Amino acid sequence: TCGHLFRNAGATTKIEVDLFEAGAPKTFVGTVVGFDLEADVGLITIPTADVYPVCPLASPASPPAQGMAVSSIGCSGGDLPSREQLRVTKLNEFEGPETISCTSVPVQGRSGGGLFNDQGELIGVCFAADKAGRGGVYCGMKPIVALLEKQNLAHLVPVLNETDSAIVANEPPVGTTPWSGADDGTAAVAPPTDAKEFAPKAAPSVEEFSTGDAEVVIMIKSRTADGPQNKVILIQKPSRSFLKFVEGEIVDEEETLSGRTGRTSTDDLQPTGLETRREPRPFIRKK
Repeated sequence: TCGHLFRNAGATTKIEVDLFEAGAPKTFVGTVVGFDLEADVGLITIPTADVYPVCPLASPASPPAQGMAVSSIGCSGGDLPSREQLRVTKLNEFEGPETISCTSVPVQGRSGGGLFNDQGELIGVCFAADKAGRGGVYCGMKPIVALLEKQNLAHLVPVLNETDSAIVANEPPVGTTPWSGADDGTAAVAPPTDAKEFAPKAAPSVEEFSTGDAEVVIMIKSRTADGPQNKVILIQKPSRSFLKFVEGEIVDEEETLSGRTGRTSTDDLQPTGLETRREPRPFIRKK
């Protein structure tokens, strides 16, 4: 979760954690293990004898990249958890700890929500809304890993094998044989033949669809058994901006990036928690 939630927490502060099963919350009393106010990330544990599904941390060998499709989970306005489809717009936009900037401005209540890649792996944590930049700011992987290691929970961090370590270091993997496969005759390294080679591809971007040939099918359904019947709406030849809106890219990605280049202050960053006051570190945009 985010760290600023615990800025004023004391020995008598009660932390409650809700897990959702079939839409119904189940409340646990949590314990704050530690937090980093500079990176704005925190860590909580809960006591339970039951086994719950988990999301692993992403591997350092698969870092987020600009333009990558991602998703966030959060409780908008304190409502039930919801998923938002986003795209990464910029990495490490600010001085200091690692951050990930994404499309769509997160509303209050989404603080501490996870940011996930298309494999369902955690890559960041939501902590601020960048209203002027029309996006959200998320803590990156390095501060998350550092916090886990500091709290003796390094076993939760993915262990790199020799191939992955070489990818991170941008070096040929140990034990591989260079081969001349490039058109210019330069040596290349044969790709590893492991399960990652057959991993699912990322979901296509709306840019891959031709607007004149695309259709959007929308189903409106009631969440209650005695509600109205489902209604299906078919939209033919939707505009590019509408497709981006449906996918979660409320604003044009190129416009978002170019609109940020001249701003160096982050006074327009707003906390995404429901708390009324937050004293963040002085975020400064890189020039």
